[in-house]
Amino acid sequence: MPNRVDLRPLPSERGRRRAVVAASCCCTCCCCVHSLGGIVGAALATGRIRRAAPLPGLPGDDEARSKRHWALYPVSVYWKACGAALALSVVVYYFAMNESMRPREWGWMLQLVGIVFLPIVQLAGGFIAILWVTVSSHPDRSSARHAVWRLVGFSFWGALIGLLITLPILASFGFFR
Repeated sequence: MPNRVDLRPLPSERGRRRAVVAASCCCTCCCCVHSLGGIVGAALATGRIRRAAPLPGLPGDDEARSKRHWALYPVSVYWKACGAALALSVVVYYFAMNESMRPREWGWMLQLVGIVFLPIVQLAGGFIAILWVTVSSHPDRSSARHAVWRLVGFSFWGALIGLLITLPILASFGFFR
C-alpha cells in the first residue's frame, strides 16, 4: 500500500485571512499593467512620428538634416519632460513622506511613484512638453504641438487599455466584493 500524505490547512492564529497579496508587489498587477500600457502607447506614437519624419539625406545636406531634427524635436521634448516630471514627483514624494528616509528606501519610493503614478506623470510631462514646444523657436509650432498631443493621446489610451485589462485580474482577486 503506497504511503499517503494528507495535507490539511490549519486555522489561522489571528482569525481569517482577509486579503490576497501577490508575490513581490503590493496587491495585484494593476499598477504595472496600466503603466506599461502608457509607456507602450507613447512608444507606438514615437515610432509613428519617427517613420513620418523625413530621412536625413546625404552627408552635407543640412536642410534635410534640419527638417528631420525639427520633426523629431517634439518626441525628444516629450520624453525629457516625462523624465523631469518623474524625477520631480520622486523628490516631492520624498519630502511629503519622510525627510529622514534612508538611501535603501529610495528604491521602494521610486517603484511606487514610477509604477503607480506613471500615467499621471506622463500626462504632466506631456503638458510640460506642449508648453515647451509652444514657446520654443520651432519653425512649425502647430505640427509640433500636434505631435506632442499624439504622444499624450497614445499614452492615455495605452494606460486606459492596460487598466481595462486589469479589471478581470482585480475581479479574480476579489477586489470588487
